Amino acid sequence: MHVVGTADHEQALSEVLAWFDRTEGPSVGVMTRVSAVSARNDGEAVAVVGTALRSTSERMERRIRIVSPRTGDVHDVVDDATAIAWVGESLVTASRSVRMRVAPTWEDQSTWDLGGTAEQLSPAPDSRRVAIVLGPHQTDSWDPAPVPERDRDSYAANVYRSGAEQTRELWILDPGNLDAPFTKVDCGAWNIWECAWIDNNRVAVIASALAGETGWYYPVVGVINTNPHQQHADPLEVIYRPRGTTQLANIVANEGLVAIVEGISSDRGLTVGQIVIAGDKPRVLDVGAEVTHITLRGTALGWAGLRGLRTVAGTVIPHTDSSNVTLFDGNETFSGILPTIGMDDSLAIYALVESYTMAPRLEKIDRGGRVILTDFAHNGARSLLGTAGTCQDVRWQAPDGRQIEGLVVLPDGPGPHPMLMIVHGGPVAAWRERWGMQNVNRHPYAGLLAEHGVATFYPNPRGSVGRGQEFTELVRGDMFGADVHDLLTGIDHLVELGFADRERVGVTGNSYGGSMSAWLSSTTNRFSVAIVTSPASDLVSQHHLSNIPSFDELFVSGRVETDSHRYYEHSPLSRAHLSDTPTLITAGELDKCTPPSQAVELHQAIRRSGGTTELVLYPRQAHGIADFPETVDFLARMLSWTKLYLFS
Repeated sequence: MHVVGTADHEQALSEVLAWFDRTEGPSVGVMTRVSAVSARNDGEAVAVVGTALRSTSERMERRIRIVSPRTGDVHDVVDDATAIAWVGESLVTASRSVRMRVAPTWEDQSTWDLGGTAEQLSPAPDSRRVAIVLGPHQTDSWDPAPVPERDRDSYAANVYRSGAEQTRELWILDPGNLDAPFTKVDCGAWNIWECAWIDNNRVAVIASALAGETGWYYPVVGVINTNPHQQHADPLEVIYRPRGTTQLANIVANEGLVAIVEGISSDRGLTVGQIVIAGDKPRVLDVGAEVTHITLRGTALGWAGLRGLRTVAGTVIPHTDSSNVTLFDGNETFSGILPTIGMDDSLAIYALVESYTMAPRLEKIDRGGRVILTDFAHNGARSLLGTAGTCQDVRWQAPDGRQIEGLVVLPDGPGPHPMLMIVHGGPVAAWRERWGMQNVNRHPYAGLLAEHGVATFYPNPRGSVGRGQEFTELVRGDMFGADVHDLLTGIDHLVELGFADRERVGVTGNSYGGSMSAWLSSTTNRFSVAIVTSPASDLVSQHHLSNIPSFDELFVSGRVETDSHRYYEHSPLSRAHLSDTPTLITAGELDKCTPPSQAVELHQAIRRSGGTTELVLYPRQAHGIADFPETVDFLARMLSWTKLYLFS
């Protein structure tokens, strides 16, 4: 069997660079990829967070675009913000420092350094102060991922101590207090994940008793009084605990309301479920969708969510369920890891709307309809559409009778086509029709493969969101179980439709999708190639090495100390020696979630059993390939492996 060699990679590399030159070249230095939106209360300004490509050999540059809906003015500023918020008429942006931006130039007027990384900003009702959820630098190196900026003797030992992980903290910035602009709020031993002001003294928070990233899986909702003279022995008053082992996200509050999104989740940032009104008598607010994001203005909640493959959004008055108004319902979706929105005092919502054939654009959506405020399309985007094929919904029946949904991108010309199935991460996540079929913050490549005649298949098996919590929960305790049959019957369905060539099917995916790719390639002979990225291959060692050991406890439904046999049986490594599928494996050396050693174990198991495999580790990448120039190298490797094994 021919294996991918240097010449194959170099040829694919030239093809990928030519593709980027045509599709992204016209946009170099211009903000085109977007991830979040925030509207000022009065609707006079909307901020969009995104990135601009500088070149295929440089890191992307983070940008913020501020749009004035009334005048049409647009300002782009360079800003590495990890969080933004409107405080009065000023835009506050933060990462490892906090910046205050003011119209009309939106240049930063004031800057304050932080002792960590800002993960969330929440403006106080007084429009003067802002609360900051601060993620600390875990300086004790409690996990095996090195610090990339470490400047030290290359011969010095790396020391990993047994010190406890640090909690996320709650700070308050008061720009008007020149002598002491920052105040640390006493949160006791609680780990703070999100916050929202109830009034000018009290802050509602999502918190956990466990420090570190893994504590996120066991949250509560509490209230903290920021006035130290009014605090009790335990500064956090718990007002809501989840039902069972669900997760919480997206807290909003005012004097009469504390609300969150509650649902089964496998990853922070991917919580989808129901709106819960917290308090002595908690209740669920039904808006007829699985909710992905909420925002609050006065007495009204804005919400975005999923109904299967459709994205929906609207507004609702929490105390009057019948006031629910749907403002958006379509196959188009909103940019971001999950569909998110902004909202102003008039209850207009703002969203970054996109589809496979439509580059993101900022829209204002209200009862009067939809208005485009700024469009991120460019000449390269239009060139891409000429060869990117078409995207359509597909539905099929699993062996147990459940209907499963997904998307397929078909190249131009008649089928059947060689096809690459792309399994999403999580497992609690979902594909939706995004521009280029973007995967989280990784560069989309459906158009690249379509240009080379390869179809791509995006299934949402059980465990995916958008179909209700009962559908999502089916994957807990049954990873690599019934969801495998959902995927395989999906391939059968596409073969029957004449879309896919049964003899030329590959599989890929990142994180859980990478693990599933490894599992499928070693337990079936259906696949001609597997491209495995950032996998968890051995759930026993994964538990001890990962920064989220609570994940496997919830999704294997066991404990590694007493159920190690169950852990190993649910691990792709237990079957990797049976694989005769050519397998490309990649990982980032900075990955704390699925550490690179997981990829090494999988590679060694396949190699030592005589299989065809290649391992590629990226020193400056973490969980998946998310920046340049590594993206170019990865896509060239994906293209060379796909072309060799799906066309030979």
